[in-house]
Amino acid sequence: MELLLDSLNTAKKVFKNGLTGTIILGEKYQKIFTALPEHFTVSDHDIHIITSSDIMADKQKIEYLVPDLVKANAIPADVIIDVMTSDSLTDAKYKVKTAIAKQKAENNQIMQL
Repeated sequence: MELLLDSLNTAKKVFKNGLTGTIILGEKYQKIFTALPEHFTVSDHDIHIITSSDIMADKQKIEYLVPDLVKANAIPADVIIDVMTSDSLTDAKYKVKTAIAKQKAENNQIMQL
């Protein structure tokens, strides 16, 4: 968390005259803007600070639910290996959501037949 906040503070120093950019407004219009460093926030730089303990708790919840989803035929069994060996929470979430969506699509096709 400190590293990310230090990075934001460094950006404020590097762009002390502001950060200039262009906003595209429709097909024909553009507007040039300058973001001043005193208005920089963590969301401006896509910095989202959460603790690693929160991430690990969420990953454990997903790992706990995956076997139940496999038993309920909500996702295929091979997804459990992908989730358990996943390095990041985002990757684990993506794999589970993709597998659930795929299984739903397959179930809908079977129901239509």
